[in-house]
Amino acid sequence: MHPESPGYVRLIIHAPEARLVEVAGDFSEWQPVSLARMSNESWGIVVAIARGVHQINLRIDGGAWIVPTGTTRITGDYGDDVGTFVVP
Repeated sequence: MHPESPGYVRLIIHAPEARLVEVAGDFSEWQPVSLARMSNESWGIVVAIARGVHQINLRIDGGAWIVPTGTTRITGDYGDDVGTFVVP
């Protein structure tokens, strides 16, 4: 996660072999959001995310939802694992 202008965060995922990368979190009401290929190895998106602690998961090529590297793993509201991160 990288801060952008106030209220926005750039999410970058390293997934060199992926054809589709999606994130979902409390900031998207758990609706999948597709990232754009930035290079041969990275995918990214700039998303409006309020300050505070947030939950996120990642899906590559329509597979299972996983906790993104670089986030803190916790048990989510529905008993599944999710990643958490802080927007300062």
